[in-house]
Amino acid sequence: MFFLPSLFHPRESGWGRPEFLTWILNAMCVSKAWYDTVMCTHELWGGILPSLSYAPHWQLACERAGEAPRRLLYGDVATWARNDAQVTRAVSIHAEGSCSSWRDFGELLQGLRLPHAKVLRLRPSEHNKPDLLPEARRSLTTAPSLIDCEISSPIAFDAENLRRLVVSNFWVDQLRHALSKLKSLRHLEIHRTRSVGKIDWTALISQTNCASLETLIFWCSADQSAQLQPGVNPIPAPCLRKVDAGGAILLQSPHVRSMHLENVAWQDLAAVLSASSAASLTVRSLIDGEPQAEGVDDLILPVNLPLLDAAIEVTLIVMKVCGNSCTLQV
Repeated sequence: MFFLPSLFHPRESGWGRPEFLTWILNAMCVSKAWYDTVMCTHELWGGILPSLSYAPHWQLACERAGEAPRRLLYGDVATWARNDAQVTRAVSIHAEGSCSSWRDFGELLQGLRLPHAKVLRLRPSEHNKPDLLPEARRSLTTAPSLIDCEISSPIAFDAENLRRLVVSNFWVDQLRHALSKLKSLRHLEIHRTRSVGKIDWTALISQTNCASLETLIFWCSADQSAQLQPGVNPIPAPCLRKVDAGGAILLQSPHVRSMHLENVAWQDLAAVLSASSAASLTVRSLIDGEPQAEGVDDLILPVNLPLLDAAIEVTLIVMKVCGNSCTLQV
């Protein structure tokens, strides 16, 4: 007869036990050898923490985990303190739909070393987010194993293996600082950037090494996007396949499959197309010189622009204008 940990017992009528806990329970009842194996498998206890909402059960599993990496799930405010105490041991940290209140996770993690962390999903509800967020740069968070991160508050990583980064609510200088520390990104996505004036996206994105970058997405309003600076050099991005840009950016990327541009000026569009090749190109919201035809809803207009690919002898780009939207087809 073995004494099963309390987390395997319903604490009230109708409490639903996750199916995998039932499987573990059955395994523990097979024999003492299996019981001992489960009790001594610290990684298992660290891995089941997100499924335990009852605080005593969570604490018991955390103790059984010992020094093993944890998987953490932030829920309501009552779960924050216990998770905070374990972040340096976490292999993954999640705070998304389950976290119904805003929290500045960048502030929590700044300056810490996260030796085990591989995945961070830190995008809590923003319904009570303050209008003003700190503008100061954050101390570096060291995360040598981090591969994938989504975060909605400013942070800067020393993470040599980071492949995917999705950020929002950064000030421009915070973004510049964060990107300058990353050398191996394949997917970069930027939302709701905070700025005082217009953003020079070419200068900003050039802060990171784009040699491995495959996907670049950034969105901003038209009044945030600066035009290309005269004589600016394109950013080398030989692996880039997808661009979804909310403003003008000059990239040297010969193998782009899909390019979507918004809030660009005519002359910037010409420069962009001369530097990059794209199999599919869509442009919306030209910010100056947009052709107008009184009383005409659809206008077919040929525009001579530099070629997307010198190997393809096409110099005519046909643009169909409908209101503020236009699709360019090569």
